[in-house]
Amino acid sequence: ISGTLPLDLTSLSNLKGLHVSWNSLLGSLPTEIGQMASLEYFEVEDNSITGTIPSEVGLLSNLREFDVDYNLVAGTIPSEFGLLTSLHNIEVLRNNIVGSVPQGICENRDINGGSLTWLAADCISEVVCDCCTYCCDDDSGCERVVPDGEGAILGNSLLSDYCL
Repeated sequence: ISGTLPLDLTSLSNLKGLHVSWNSLLGSLPTEIGQMASLEYFEVEDNSITGTIPSEVGLLSNLREFDVDYNLVAGTIPSEFGLLTSLHNIEVLRNNIVGSVPQGICENRDINGGSLTWLAADCISEVVCDCCTYCCDDDSGCERVVPDGEGAILGNSLLSDYCL
């Protein structure tokens, strides 16, 4: 599949999953995505998606998985993600995401009694994240974050200030 995500998709209010990974999609994620009330799985991994993650994603109360890794998405992770209490998986690595992961997302981690079990970001170099489960950067690759008492260990070394 190539081209942009058709805006008509956002009118499919009963659609449960959108899986269009490993294609040649371009353009940005539409703000109208918030109209897809039944959406549980949103996967656009490994395309050429640009722009930012729309805050309207926070309206998708049934969303369980959000995967935009390996794209060209920029900006920050919207704080509205903290409202998504059904979310199990967030993958935003290998993009141009910067800033801090919103605290509401960390509060929804499974270790805090929430549903989120997987949070992957470029938290070694670009994203400040004290609740990521998988951290990446361009130089050292990706490693699973393992809690270790008060801190966390990335592989065999202490994590940087970006991934506490």
